[in-house]
Amino acid sequence: MMSPGNRLARVAWQACALFLLSLGALAQVQQPSVRAQLGAASISIEESVRLAIVATNIDGELDASALDADFDVIGRSSSRSVEDIDGVRQTSVTWVLELKPRAAGIFTIPAVTVEGIPSDLLTLTVTDAPTGNARDVFVEAELDSERPWVQSQVILTQRVFSGIDIVEGSLGPPSGEDLEVRQLGEDRQYVAERDGREYRVTERRYALFPQRSGVLSVEPIVLSVLVPAEPSRVRGFFSPTRRIERRTAALTLDVQARPDGSSGWWLPASRVELSERQASADGSGAGAAVSTEVRVGEPLTRSVVLSASGVLENQLPVIDAPEVEGLSIYADEPVRLSQVTADGIDASQSLSFAIIPERAGEFELPPVRVGWFDAASGEERTAELPSRRLTVLPAAAGGAASAPADTNAETFAGLGNSPTPDQSALRRDGDNALVPPETAGDEAVTGSAADVAALPAGTAETVREQAEAAAGSLTLWRLLALLAFLGWAGTALAWLLARRRPPFLRKPVDDAVRDSTRRQRAADLRLARQTLSSAVRDGSAATLARAVLARAALQWPQASPKSLGSLSRRLGPGTEVQARLARLDAVLYGAAGAQNQGDLSAFDELPELLEQALANVGADAAQHRPLGSGGTDVAAPGQLPNL
Repeated sequence: MMSPGNRLARVAWQACALFLLSLGALAQVQQPSVRAQLGAASISIEESVRLAIVATNIDGELDASALDADFDVIGRSSSRSVEDIDGVRQTSVTWVLELKPRAAGIFTIPAVTVEGIPSDLLTLTVTDAPTGNARDVFVEAELDSERPWVQSQVILTQRVFSGIDIVEGSLGPPSGEDLEVRQLGEDRQYVAERDGREYRVTERRYALFPQRSGVLSVEPIVLSVLVPAEPSRVRGFFSPTRRIERRTAALTLDVQARPDGSSGWWLPASRVELSERQASADGSGAGAAVSTEVRVGEPLTRSVVLSASGVLENQLPVIDAPEVEGLSIYADEPVRLSQVTADGIDASQSLSFAIIPERAGEFELPPVRVGWFDAASGEERTAELPSRRLTVLPAAAGGAASAPADTNAETFAGLGNSPTPDQSALRRDGDNALVPPETAGDEAVTGSAADVAALPAGTAETVREQAEAAAGSLTLWRLLALLAFLGWAGTALAWLLARRRPPFLRKPVDDAVRDSTRRQRAADLRLARQTLSSAVRDGSAATLARAVLARAALQWPQASPKSLGSLSRRLGPGTEVQARLARLDAVLYGAAGAQNQGDLSAFDELPELLEQALANVGADAAQHRPLGSGGTDVAAPGQLPNL
């Protein structure tokens, strides 16, 4: 039997042991530490892996520079937590790094440190990219033509194949130097089989327009997706994921230059058509001359629509207003539109011509022709609208066209509601491109007194009464017109008197605003001139062309030229700078010039010649906007116009 003394000693020993164990556990809880853990032990070269670093009871920053030797850190996040263990507060910070290996092989993940305390060493196996049906996700890209003509349309098709669920992902657009890129519609999704495995396919299409001849590269298209780390398991909201990055092979375009001997506007397309939105009046179809009658001074409108497939809207040429002696013809601003179709980009341009006959006679509006280049066959073609014959009759007495005699009582009764001048202007009918205005007005009441007297009894008296009522109505309208004229004259007189006030009665001009505007314009001119000089030294013809047009925009701020051709025409014939602009045009789009874009020594004097030519341009030229077939005043942002 244990004595009381021994029992007391044993209890004391147990209490001491428990105390020592508690101290050890407490020391272990409070001991600072850094632990590392990989999300997977093996990945492919096109995948990423997550590395988690947990720092306990350490207040410091993570130093992961040792990873830079073999990995790219493509993602990083951190979080902080606080726990209470046996009454002891413990803090920890967790960093999650997403690593992308640079090569295949077996790698030792080096230690990372937090406040000098290192993590454990880890091992990662990186295999080559899977092939065939072992691929869970991959992307492809193909071109419909590898030898297009300069500025012609090339269709690029991207396809993403997925054999597993994709949590999220991104697919970059095609890109490359001297390429204009437009996406074609929405994505298309379907199921396809590849290498004996079924995949869900997402297809996206783009239209590419190479802006210079020679060899152009389309950069590899990168697909980056998050997929479940364990695809076979049911995925939940917090299920782990892994990132897969796939990319296409680099694509190359061997762009053909404009053929030798080709002249005029360069328009490579798959289809070009001209129309007037209506058929010929005689029903004879295209190519026939249509005769239209009109009187001197009556306006007509001819609307022409140019449509093309496989081009951008800014590639369409402006159609010149024809010059016909005896006719005043004015062109409105063209309206350009583009539309995405199954075969690429369709562009259209609507242009209206106002035609006012100046004398009587027979006239012929010349045919409308637009030359274009068939990109499929490599041949030059011409789209054409037929000529139109115009018969102009002398103006009627009083400036309006006479109407045939009409003894119907309703004609006279409706005289007070005769159309206004606006209503009697040009109207557009469905089947005729040139429709003269309806004739109406005072001349609707015609016929002599003898004609009226020859009517049956009773009818003649009715006609006389209606004619007298119509005459009274005309008198009222003339009185109202006289009052309106007097009101306008009074307003004009008041304005003239206001202009003749002494200067101290006028509203003062804000000199500060005017001075600020002058200073800003001077600063803009200095910058434009410096940019132009730098562009000559840079050796890029495209950059030089943009700098030239930017300087010209300051000369014509309201209607700046958007092409070298339109700028050349504004500077007038016989200027030395025109030869330099034509040569720059050849460097941009000619076959020989495309190989020597780095040598722009021939344009050293271009900035000085341009300044001299702009200095000689009159003030009225700022409002001029030429309509020449050799250039267009519309270009897409960031793109050189067609030259």
